[in-house]
Amino acid sequence: MGAGGRYYLPFGVFGGAGLNYSRGSINTLPSLGDYDDYSSNSSTNVGFLDFRVEAGYALFIRENFAIEPALSFGMKVLGGKVYEGLVLNYTRLSLNLGMSYFF
Repeated sequence: MGAGGRYYLPFGVFGGAGLNYSRGSINTLPSLGDYDDYSSNSSTNVGFLDFRVEAGYALFIRENFAIEPALSFGMKVLGGKVYEGLVLNYTRLSLNLGMSYFF
């Protein structure tokens, strides 16, 4: 879940930024000495807030429809605590291909 915005410059170039909240579970290993006992595996729920920036190009196929390749970078800014003293680190760099319909 998240919120963000984009600003379109002339000739289809755009830039954007946003905040996203992600939540998921991490499978934990069995305790030491119990590696053959897979029934002791458990999972921990983790949530974090990340900030992302992107830059791309809107290639208009029709007057109100565009294909949009973009490069995006995101990093965790809050949260991610798994256990006491163990915190999830998160960064990403991605190449995206999207479609937009403008009305």
